[in-house]
Order: sequence, then C-alpha cells, then structure tokens
Amino acid sequence: MENKTWYNAKRQDREDLTNFLVKMNNETQSPLTSLPGGIEGLIDLSEINGGILYSKEENNIIGVSQYTFGEPSKNYENKDVGYFYLTVIDPNFRGDFKRSLNLFKKYVEIFDETNCNFIKWKSYKENNDYVNRLYNKFADIVDESVNTQGIVSYSWETTVDKLRDKFRL
Repeated sequence: MENKTWYNAKRQDREDLTNFLVKMNNETQSPLTSLPGGIEGLIDLSEINGGILYSKEENNIIGVSQYTFGEPSKNYENKDVGYFYLTVIDPNFRGDFKRSLNLFKKYVEIFDETNCNFIKWKSYKENNDYVNRLYNKFADIVDESVNTQGIVSYSWETTVDKLRDKFRL
C-alpha cells in the first residue's frame, strides 16, 4: 500500500533533500537554482524561518514542500501567515490527489499549532490544469504578477480556519 504521508524533515535528511532537489532541477528544468542561495539556500531558509516536509515512496523522496512563517516579500515579519514557499513533486507522482490533500492537512496542522491565521502561496499560471484546479478547491487567487524570471504567477490565500473546517480537523 502506498504511503501518502508528509514528514517533517530533520537535519539528517539534508543530503537526501538536496539530492532530490538537484535531480528535479536537472530533470524538469525547474528554476530551483535561480532561487537566492540556490538549493542549499532554500534548505538554510527553512532552518531559520520555517521547515521542510517530504514524502517518500519505496524509501525514495518523491516530494518536497518548504514553508516559512511569514511572507518572504514582507521579510517574514507577518508571523500570522504560514507561507509555502516551494513544492516540488517528482513528475511520476504528480496528480496524486490523496497525497496533495494530505499535504494541505499537514500544513493546517503546522500552521494551526503556530498560531498562523492565514495560509498563502504562489503558483505559476502555466502549471498544468490539475495544480491550479486543486488550489482553487482550497483558496482564492488574490493577485496575478510577473516574477523575476518573467513567469506569470498567481498568489493564493486562505485561512487556517477555512481549511480546518473543510477537512473536518
């Protein structure tokens, strides 16, 4: 039976997380290396302002989601916002609704425990239909902008209460 669970990464997971992100960057041409500090900077950021979740299949990481307390664009000062900064799923496992649902539930748990009221994130407008349809079930688009790479992004927002009620948590 497949495990659809997301786990909190620990310091000892750093090498596996880095290897997965490098692999995804190379295989999917994602802009991970364009992030400030690159992949290592992303992991460092999570140790300072948030955390990293990961999902595994057959002992291999197949998904990583990094979050912060506070929005990057606001220097992480608005601590009532839980922000998922980046989610990368191995293409062979994308479109798995149960795994996606469990990720949202895990975020509700984390952000509820840390007294965040809002959950925000961005996604590329060009994402496949599945991703934006999924996000539309849980949140509202509050802005559309062009990022530093010239890619159109949606800004999504919802509340912890709304998702807790939706998931009956």
